[in-house]
Amino acid sequence: MEKKLQILQRRIERERAARKAAEAILEKKSRELYYANEKLAGVNQELEERIVERTKELEEKVKSLKVANEELNEITQVVSHDLKSPLRAIGSLISFLEEDIKGTPVNQDVYDYVNLIRRRVKRMQNLLNGILEYINIGKTLTRIDKVELKGLLDAIIWNDLQKPTDFQIEIKGDFPIIYANGLRLKQAIKHLVENAIKYHHNLEEGKVTIEGILTMQGYDLCISDNGPGIPERYHEKVFKIFQLLESRDTTESTGIGLPIVKKIVEFHGGEIILESDFGIGAKFIMRFPKDKIQITN
Repeated sequence: MEKKLQILQRRIERERAARKAAEAILEKKSRELYYANEKLAGVNQELEERIVERTKELEEKVKSLKVANEELNEITQVVSHDLKSPLRAIGSLISFLEEDIKGTPVNQDVYDYVNLIRRRVKRMQNLLNGILEYINIGKTLTRIDKVELKGLLDAIIWNDLQKPTDFQIEIKGDFPIIYANGLRLKQAIKHLVENAIKYHHNLEEGKVTIEGILTMQGYDLCISDNGPGIPERYHEKVFKIFQLLESRDTTESTGIGLPIVKKIVEFHGGEIILESDFGIGAKFIMRFPKDKIQITN
């Protein structure tokens, strides 16, 4: 009996020791949990302060953007009225002057100066129209259409382009349905093809190839030519507004066309890539993401 009591006593002592150890562990874990909660509360407070700070910064940026948009609208009004109206008046005055000097024995230099003024006025009008289009293009891109790309290309080539008789245009590859603003997509494609024709060095042997390629990432619409090419050092410059590769006195370009093409493609979540070098032609790749296309059988 005494032995059983001793065994029971030792068991009680072991349970008491185990309970004390468990209580010590529980107390330790409780303290750790308390400090962790304190730390978490500090982190939450810091996070809340950061959120408040970022929210204020975002609100300030939204206000700044609103002010910038208002200023841009004011600039648009100035360009569309205050600048274009005087140019129209100057154009009319030049016409009157040409009528007055027609048939009169004036120096040839006078005719040359009048023609020079007319060309400069025309250039300024084209430049202002380009600026307006570049500024306002985002306002017209909100509508998204289900565009049958092959039909759009056929309409551009057969109805809209003015090309030399011997100039060739080839269409090949895949042409799915693309979700895009049809009017602006047509504008971008047409501009690239017109550029290939306009700046070709040999129109009698000129050729433009329009190729559609389905990729793992989406879709590439490639417009390439066998023209003079564009040196690699100019590949970024051509997409910047007002940048020209030739003197303004030797070209009618305003330097706005390719920036508009870039803006259109990027609005649709894509990118435009130029592959070219001097003497080997140029290839413009309009790359669209997979969610913008629908493959048809």
